[in-house]
Amino acid sequence: MSFEQRLTQARALLPHETAFLVADPLDIFYLTGFICLTPEEREAFLILTQNLAELYLSSFSAPV
Repeated sequence: MSFEQRLTQARALLPHETAFLVADPLDIFYLTGFICLTPEEREAFLILTQNLAELYLSSFSAPV
């Protein structure tokens, strides 16, 4: 299953007008493929709604 399919499935499970914050690096990797530099740190956050999947990350973690 692709990352896009995983995100689509996760978003479809959310109730209407609900946002879900994903902070665990392993869950973020599973849903997006983004690899944190230090897995035990919170370098990124993923916000999911039925219409949105947005990844927020620190500038030092941004892919080049």
